Amino acid sequence: MEPSTPSKHDASVEQRLNLRYFRERTYLPDEEMPYHGVSHPDRVWTKAKILMERCAADGISVDGDALRNAVELHDALSHIPPRALGCDSAERLASDLTFRFVMACGYSEATASKIRDIIMATNPDVRPTSTEEIIIRAADLWNVGANYAEFKEGSLALHREAEITKRSEIPFSSWIRGAFLYLERFMWPMLELTPEAKDSAGRSVFHTNAARNMVTLWRETFGDETEVVAEFFPQGEIRPKLHDPKSFYIAIHPDEESRKESLGRLDKAALSVNGAALAVPGSRGAFPLPDGLCSTVRCHDATLESLAEALRVTKEGGTIILDFPEDIDPSILEVAKAFLSFVSPASPDGARERALVITKKVLL
Repeated sequence: MEPSTPSKHDASVEQRLNLRYFRERTYLPDEEMPYHGVSHPDRVWTKAKILMERCAADGISVDGDALRNAVELHDALSHIPPRALGCDSAERLASDLTFRFVMACGYSEATASKIRDIIMATNPDVRPTSTEEIIIRAADLWNVGANYAEFKEGSLALHREAEITKRSEIPFSSWIRGAFLYLERFMWPMLELTPEAKDSAGRSVFHTNAARNMVTLWRETFGDETEVVAEFFPQGEIRPKLHDPKSFYIAIHPDEESRKESLGRLDKAALSVNGAALAVPGSRGAFPLPDGLCSTVRCHDATLESLAEALRVTKEGGTIILDFPEDIDPSILEVAKAFLSFVSPASPDGARERALVITKKVLL
């Protein structure tokens, strides 16, 4: 029987007991899966409750009962290859299993389907749409956009989990490449519900912190002087350039669908040179990057707002490259005079347009 008055903030006591019982039989112990083990749903639920409280303060309704069901079992049987059980993904396996479980508990098909959809929102290729779907996605990725210590702790746990699964030692430098290529698949959508999702300049807090954390761990692994290259595409598809095997490439793109479609090309480009690539949302004058993060920033729109953001996110001595149209804003040239700068000539075959190249070093 479907609960007559489902809680909007938490699952019932009876349902929590049912979930706990079923969870303990569909997850491995933490010793065998240090990250996705049996305690993983507790960590995700703790973060989900924070997001629910923010929603409540902002007047956004949340179905806490459906969300709790989904959080508890969103990684159920994740230790089993999904195709061995006839599913195309781990999320599909967990969502179908949970659908059958909650139906057996007496929930209606409509409620069970809602819970299944919430779990599917943890799939990197799915765009979360409902409030509950956005919350579970954000809570599941919480450590990615949290403080660096929390991000690194989660990364080390995932590395240990990979070694246990493979039953062999895996060099961290090898593991991080594949791990980041997978993590990057989650970066294309925005996860906005409440004002806390953006900072005072309109930047995505999650994506800003994620970029900082990933670059910091990458540099710890491959060296502090590892190049970080950001490229801003105002419209159209992302066209990544191949980069150094150890460099970290960040493509910033305002259009969500184009950003998602470009992830495959970014993955292939990064994999071909063993580097890293990250596609994140951004708009003119709102790059979701920390101050001084990048060695090089390329902007494909010659605007004063983009130049200001490029100067903010480029480290001292770094390089900023702006496309140089014939009708460039004179204010941009005035700003450039404060730094070492020059206008590059177009290539003989016309393949490359002129560009304004600025070295971020204030002239005395």
